[in-house]
Amino acid sequence: MSAPESVGSHPVLEQYATWVQETEPLSPSSVARGLWRGQLPVRDLDAATDRAEKLRGFLRELDDVDAVTDDDRLDLATSRIDATHRLRELEELRPWARVPYLYVEEAGHAIQTALQGTDGPEGTGEDLLSTCLAALPDYLADAARSLEAQATPPSYVQAARSALPGLSDLLEQAGAGAGPREAVDGFAATLDSLQRDATGSWVAGRDYLEHCLNEYFLVGIPVDELADWGREQVREDQEKLRAHAADTDPRRDWQQQIQDVRDDHPAPAELLDTYRAAMERSRTHTLEHDLATIPPGEDCRIDVVPDFLRPTMPMGFMDLAPAWGPSLSSALRITPIRTVDGAPDPDHLAESCHALITTIAGHETYPGHHLQRVHHKQATHGNTSIRRTFFSALFVEGWGLYVEDVMRETGYMDTPGLVLYALRNSLWRSARVVVDVGLHTGTLSQQDAVDYLMSEASLGRHIAEGEVRRYIRHDNPSYPSAYALGRQEFHRLRRDWERAGGSTQPLRGLHDAIMGFGSVPHALIRDSVLALATSTR
Repeated sequence: MSAPESVGSHPVLEQYATWVQETEPLSPSSVARGLWRGQLPVRDLDAATDRAEKLRGFLRELDDVDAVTDDDRLDLATSRIDATHRLRELEELRPWARVPYLYVEEAGHAIQTALQGTDGPEGTGEDLLSTCLAALPDYLADAARSLEAQATPPSYVQAARSALPGLSDLLEQAGAGAGPREAVDGFAATLDSLQRDATGSWVAGRDYLEHCLNEYFLVGIPVDELADWGREQVREDQEKLRAHAADTDPRRDWQQQIQDVRDDHPAPAELLDTYRAAMERSRTHTLEHDLATIPPGEDCRIDVVPDFLRPTMPMGFMDLAPAWGPSLSSALRITPIRTVDGAPDPDHLAESCHALITTIAGHETYPGHHLQRVHHKQATHGNTSIRRTFFSALFVEGWGLYVEDVMRETGYMDTPGLVLYALRNSLWRSARVVVDVGLHTGTLSQQDAVDYLMSEASLGRHIAEGEVRRYIRHDNPSYPSAYALGRQEFHRLRRDWERAGGSTQPLRGLHDAIMGFGSVPHALIRDSVLALATSTR
């Protein structure tokens, strides 16, 4: 049983959600609504100032909303969290002035969307492509004027330069004329100049992290306490690994045994098919163990990561079903094995081992991110507030990691090597907390963070470097910590559910109840979930 379907919202809540979607027409949800017309956005100081003032206005209006129903109260709280976070990110992180890769990724996303033949209400995919290509020169010229060398981190420039070849490939696929190609060449020259002069920092700062933890995640934990908690989780996870390794083979420590597991990997050409087989196994396990309802009509597929996103996506990402439209289809996009000197990178191969693929399949697909998105979409069908599209990393990534625990508990990890790797995955997420806090309080350098992940969590260099590039992105402060923090909240909610009367029910009852409110912080739905403990069947 899920929460009752929401229909409509208070007018101010609907107005806020509509404004967000209309001013972010390239977001997946807005594309699904047909709001994108092929234009590329204006990103400069004037646009940012106007947007900040609009957000402040909405926050004042939200303070005056009289929420009567439970749905409206949840929608109102979610809207406040969303608007507050958008304003803090805009004013403190200033992405238009210091994040050159944002422009490359946004242009690549636009061109790829048009190439896929997205139909909007005012034109075909071909029309969108023509409009997008025509807008590209001005868009990149505005980017060059907006970027400030003293605010831009050198690593952000390098990320943009690494993504440019993928953008050029998309222009080739699109049959772009001289104007767009010359614009990309001109932006490459801008990046070369910026690389020489860039002196900015990717450190978000203690105050921003405190905001993420207390106003965005609602976990109420100070930054220093989070760092201590992360280190304690690392120690506990390492002890579990040592104990498991000693039971498996007392002659070899867990790092040595992990290396054996990493050596068992598919060939590069078999990577996607291996993921597909693991996904089907996780789906079957979800049904056989009654872990969650799998609604009819859903679908998840395995595909590749586009070239222009691979520099900051070392392993892959989940491309979730859109918030609008009938589709319940997601894609787990996998980064193909990179080559070094013409041969497959052995480190990337090792990190794509069979054990990783098996353990990550549940996290990403069934009953993980894909299935949770399907429930989110169905639970918020008809809802016109921001909750329909709101995405809390605390909930979503915490759910994925909690799912790994549930899959291990219910026998999905059925060999010592799989259990060992699942325990290593838990350690990896605990180490992320330490690294996240260190990076964004300025107490860890990029290299320090890479070394920590390699020494403490036994990650290979390729994935450790890729992970750190991901952690320092402008949109990722606190995100790496969300996995372990969110998992803890799910386990706490499960214990409370069992005490409230749900202990005799299949896990499906709890999990369907949890997924029936969207993807909001746990603190907003705890009481409502527990109220379902005695009524869910």
